[in-house]
Amino acid sequence: IYEIQFNNNSDGASNYEGLQVYTGGIVYAVRDDSSFYLASGSGAWSGIYIYSNDYFLSEGDSITLTGEVDEYYELTELKNVSNLTVLSSGNTAITNNCSTGAASSEEFEGCLIEVVNANCNNDNAGFGEWIVDDGTGDVIIDDLFYPYVPNLNTSYNVKGAVTYSYGAFKLLPRNSGDVSVFVSIFDN
Repeated sequence: IYEIQFNNNSDGASNYEGLQVYTGGIVYAVRDDSSFYLASGSGAWSGIYIYSNDYFLSEGDSITLTGEVDEYYELTELKNVSNLTVLSSGNTAITNNCSTGAASSEEFEGCLIEVVNANCNNDNAGFGEWIVDDGTGDVIIDDLFYPYVPNLNTSYNVKGAVTYSYGAFKLLPRNSGDVSVFVSIFDN
């Protein structure tokens, strides 16, 4: 996945756009339409969105597949998937600890990330979205998988997939376990 995602292009387009590639990883999020997110390894460039309605996968499936690299409204994805093989199930994808500023960047598009101690500075950004910032820049939290009603000026830990839609990077928590209020410990 790293080779597919990594680029220095000003528009973030993959160097493999339009080509067939063979890759694999661990499914870490599945959408209602059966498309899914795949992670391999850790760090920047380690995840990708797979657009396919032909397979019924579960989080934790380790798979290999062939697909065509596409830039769909500036989101790097694989489409026209074939030769998908499930190697094993019950695996855990690596979560990347990330600042909110880094979460809003091309390097973490498609990756499973977590931001910690990020203050909600906009609890209603429209369309079920809200915004958090840990001091490094805003990241939008989207309700595609899991709707959550935050409290303004409360700090949160948020985990999920990074996507790009409507001109912005967004973090997609998958379920209730991906959003929690940050609790700090103070020593006297």
